[in-house]
Amino acid sequence: MDKVKLTKAQAWHLENLREHHSERDIVATAINDPGITAHVKGGINSIDHDTLIRALYIGYEVEQTLEEKLHEAFEDTPPSLPNPSWTDEDNVRMSYQCGFRTALRTAGIKVPGINN
Repeated sequence: MDKVKLTKAQAWHLENLREHHSERDIVATAINDPGITAHVKGGINSIDHDTLIRALYIGYEVEQTLEEKLHEAFEDTPPSLPNPSWTDEDNVRMSYQCGFRTALRTAGIKVPGINN
């Protein structure tokens, strides 16, 4: 069985609970008294019971936000070198289009005519 994905907020709240409670107690509280952490946005109440149990006993990964994914793609993309046979305008347009396609791919967005 694979690890589940949690948001940063969910992982943070879960780890805080684990510091003071057993996995069994966390599950029992989530099922029997879900209102106890209802005031915490993004807390364990935002995780369905199956996912919570799998996160506690199998493990989890923290899901990157779209902003984090885009930042990572930006940092990992080498600068484009101008093509000497193109005009400056063509080089700018190609660089822009390449960056735009990278952003769409990173965000998981399909746009007909661009990256379909």
